[in-house]
Parts: sequence; C-alpha cells; structure tokens
Amino acid sequence: MSLATQLASSRRQRRKKKSGNLATWSGWGIAAIISVGIAVLLVGLVFGYTRLTAGLPSLETLPLLFEAPNGLLLQPTRLYDRTGEKVILTLMSPAAASRLPIKIAGQPAELQPKALIEATLASQDPTFWQNPGYTLKGLLDGTHSTLAQKLVNEFLLAHETPGLQRNIREGLLAAQIIQRFGREKI
Repeated sequence: MSLATQLASSRRQRRKKKSGNLATWSGWGIAAIISVGIAVLLVGLVFGYTRLTAGLPSLETLPLLFEAPNGLLLQPTRLYDRTGEKVILTLMSPAAASRLPIKIAGQPAELQPKALIEATLASQDPTFWQNPGYTLKGLLDGTHSTLAQKLVNEFLLAHETPGLQRNIREGLLAAQIIQRFGREKI
C-alpha cells in the first residue's frame, strides 16, 4: 500500500469520526431539549394543580351539616334577643316538624327502603354506582350531573363563581367525597 492510499484512508476514517461526533452531539442536544421541555411541563402541571386546589373547602363540613341529630341543617332556626342570650322564637321547618323515620313492616328501623333509594338514584343519577363521583360532561359544560357534584355545588362551592376552574374543583371534591364517605352514605 502506498503512502497516498494510506493518507486517503486515514482521512476517510477521521471524517467518519467527525461526522459520528456531530451525530452524537446532535443526539445529546435533542435529548437535552426534550428533557428540559418535560421538566418545564411537569413544573407547570404541579403549579397549576397547586393553584387549582388552593383553598378547597374541607370535606369535614358535610358531616357537620348532615349527621343526625346535631347536623346544622337539621337544627331549627333560633331568634335571639339583642343580647344574644335569650331565645325569643324557634322556627322549625314544616318538613322537619313532622320528620319521622320511614318504617317498613317487619324491618328494623335502621334499614332504608331499597326501592326508594333506587328510585331516587334512577331519577337523579342513573350512573351513580359506576361513575367516579363526577362526569366529564359536567366538567366541560358546568352541569352537576352526579349526586356528589350536586352536593359539592350546593354545600361546598356555592360561593364560587361559575367557570372551568370551579367545575374542575367540583369534580375533584366529588371524587374525594365518594372515596371518603362511600356510595352508601351519600
């Protein structure tokens, strides 16, 4: 082999090495850009989730409102004198005044009539036993499609202005209610 062929061969090998280095550096550059993009996206998602969930009301409000016998919504309205110590008048809701548990012949008083529960679910939330507490339709158009969403709308987020952020917060709380209290209690 002559010197000229050896030099040409050596030049070709150096060019291959240089182009290989360029491809390697290009690959590392693209990987770095993608990694930075993913990191920025994750930070944005964490920031958005934190902002969205900031100030969510506590789920402990619901038992304070509904659990018998001392639930706040089960109590009569009391009017006090100007000192705030003496009750002048107690107003009982007409519906609450005659409130008696439903009794079925031959059944313990603690049991709820299954037919009444099923009828209520069929009219208000037909997918109650399958849905996660919210529906995507409700998140997008602001309807309160599930019982859990209706509960959140009426008692936890009633003061918030309607919009996409409120709908997402409503869905989050509805899912938490289902998980925390269970479907039977709802």
